[in-house]
Amino acid sequence: MAEIMTNQPNNTIYVSSAVTIKGKPFCVVEWGKMKAQLDPDDVRQMALSWLEAAEAAEHDAAVFNELHDGMGLEEQYCAVFISNLRGRRLRRDAQVTATIDKN
Repeated sequence: MAEIMTNQPNNTIYVSSAVTIKGKPFCVVEWGKMKAQLDPDDVRQMALSWLEAAEAAEHDAAVFNELHDGMGLEEQYCAVFISNLRGRRLRRDAQVTATIDKN
């Protein structure tokens, strides 16, 4: 991965497609002053991870709000429940990754 400095705003990530002189694809990812060339598969994986994180955040908020507003649990108990739920999700994801990576 090549990394150089750029002048893009710090609050936005830019991704663009590119191709080498030999016809190989790559993506240019820019964030603030950082710029990198990444393999398209790596960019796809990052995008999927971002989508999964966004979905998980909305799910966690829905569960938290139902526990707090719907069931009347105190915020601290809702937070502990969500933390435990995230831990379970991380362990599950780690187990799936370990299983997939076996060769």
